[in-house]
Amino acid sequence: MLRERGAPTPPRAIGPARRAPGALRAPRAATDTPRVEMPRTGPIHSLLVDDQALEQLDAFVVALGERIDLIQEAEHEGQLEEAAKRAAELAVEALALGLPPLAAAAERVVASCRQGAAADAHADIVELTDVVTRVRLGHRGGAY
Repeated sequence: MLRERGAPTPPRAIGPARRAPGALRAPRAATDTPRVEMPRTGPIHSLLVDDQALEQLDAFVVALGERIDLIQEAEHEGQLEEAAKRAAELAVEALALGLPPLAAAAERVVASCRQGAAADAHADIVELTDVVTRVRLGHRGGAY
C-alpha cells in the first residue's frame, strides 16, 4: 500500500506483542526452565581437592568397573533387590567422594529396582554405566 508524499508514518509496534488481559501464557520450553542441567556427555571430575580424599577417590574409581559389572549381573539375573542394594552403596560413596552425577544416577537405579520395574531398571543401569565411564575418564583422562 502506497502512502502519499508527506503523510505521517503509521506507528509500528516495538517489542513483543502484548497479551490481552487474562490470556494464558504459553508453557515454557524445556530450555527455559530455571533448573540447571548437568551435561550428559564428557568426563566427570570429582569436587574434592584434598590429597587424602584423592587417594580414596583413586581406589574408588579403580573399583568402579567391577562394581558396575556386579550391578549389571544382578539385574540380568532378575535380582533387582541385589542391584538396588549395590547401587545404593555406590550412591552413598559417590556423594561422599564429590561425584553428585554418579550418586544421582545410582539413586535412579535404586528407585527403579525397588519399584520392580525391570525395563526402567535396565534403562537406568545403562545410564549408570555411561556415567561410570565418564567418571573414569574424568579421573584418569582417558586411560580406561
